[in-house]
Order: sequence, then C-alpha cells, then structure tokens
Amino acid sequence: MIAALSDYKIRVQQDSINMLHLESDVSKVQISTKNQLIAAALVIVLLFTGLSFYWWRSYRLASLREQMLNEQHQALRRANEALVQSIETPSTAQQNGDHLLNQTITFPTRDHLTLRLGDILYVKSLGGGVTYFTGKGKFHVWQTLNQSREFLPESLFVQVHRSYIVNLKQIVGRTRQHLTLSNKIKVPVGALYRDTLEG
Repeated sequence: MIAALSDYKIRVQQDSINMLHLESDVSKVQISTKNQLIAAALVIVLLFTGLSFYWWRSYRLASLREQMLNEQHQALRRANEALVQSIETPSTAQQNGDHLLNQTITFPTRDHLTLRLGDILYVKSLGGGVTYFTGKGKFHVWQTLNQSREFLPESLFVQVHRSYIVNLKQIVGRTRQHLTLSNKIKVPVGALYRDTLEG
C-alpha cells in the first residue's frame, strides 16, 4: 500500500508537471497568435502607406509634367508670335499655304532649334512629346500634338491620325489606309480622319 501511495504521489507530481507544461504551451500559442496579428497589422499599414505614397508620387509627377508642358508651350508661343499671327489672320491670297513654306518655327531649346515649315514632312506624337521629321533628321520637343497644331497652319498641315500630322505639300501617294510622303515614308490614316483628308 505504501508503494501504491508512493506511485500515486509520483503520478500526481508528473501530472502537475505535465499540466504546467501544457499551460506554458497554451500561453506560448496565445502570444504567438498575438504576434502574428500584430505582424499582419503592420504589413497592412506598410502596404497602405506604400500604395498611398505611390499614388501621391504618380499624381505629383503627372502634374509636374503637365506644368512643364504648359511652360514650354508658353515659351514656344512667345518665340513664334509672328508665325502664330500669320496663321491666325490669313489673307485671301494666302489660302493655299505657299506663303508659309519659308516661315520658320523656333523651339525654346538649348540650341534654339529652328525649322522651316516647308521642311517639315510630318509630326508624330511619341514618348511624352512630339517628334518633327524633316529631310535633315528628326527633332524631339516636349509638347503635345494639340499644342503643335497651334503652330502648324491648317492650309499646310493636316492631322491624319491621332498620332500624326503631315505636311500636305509632301504627300506623293494616298490610299485609304496610309499616305506616302516625298521621302517614301508611309504614314497611317486613322478612320476618324479619312473624311477630313478626302474633303
């Protein structure tokens, strides 16, 4: 009986120790779950902060780009006041645009790029700006295609695609889908612009 009692005490002690280990494990699991919830909350906060910064930066860059384009457009307009005036007030003798072929357009760049209107083959909207293609090369300017149209007289230039304006005097061939220019370049004609071109 003493041996049985002694075995009983040993088992009770072992059960008590096992119970303490079990309680310790449960508290570790609770602490681990709390830590996981805190970590998940931190990840969500960091993700939200990162996305907010990205959106703010994208908006800021877009507004800075728009501001830069507007400033360059104003400088371009100031540099070409005489050209703009002759485009806005054409006389009846100037209907075909021949008088404008020798007019120049000056861009407010570091090297003060100047192009003769008659030398411009076409203008293409490309990569955040427009590129003027001439027989001598191509010249990229930071402005929109609509801003370019202000300096290109309608009697000499026509928009034939959402990304292209061509010099009417440089067209040597025409199909419904494209125009062939004097330098053998084919420029696409957009569906919305076909009627304007044919008219």
